Amino acid sequence: MNSIQELGTVDAERIIESFRQGTVPIRHLELYSVGRERWLASVYRDLDFVARGGSKVRFLSAPYGGGKTHFLMIVKARALSANLLVSYVELHSREAPF
Repeated sequence: MNSIQELGTVDAERIIESFRQGTVPIRHLELYSVGRERWLASVYRDLDFVARGGSKVRFLSAPYGGGKTHFLMIVKARALSANLLVSYVELHSREAPF
């Protein structure tokens, strides 16, 4: 999907409802993601490196509501579209402090 004009009403309502519930919508992330282009470009380079046989580890730390899950969902979609395997492990500060 390249533009918001291609988004159906059902998907649009799902996105709005997800935001209303305080969760990250799972689909069409690229339509409402702004301001992370530099970070995404850097991670996309890492994904390309991994796709060629390399390996990378990244840590992401930000305050509550800082967009971590949203960012990771975008990266996950890109990795899956490149036929890479994805694993998601959520660490909580009380259970696994840095």
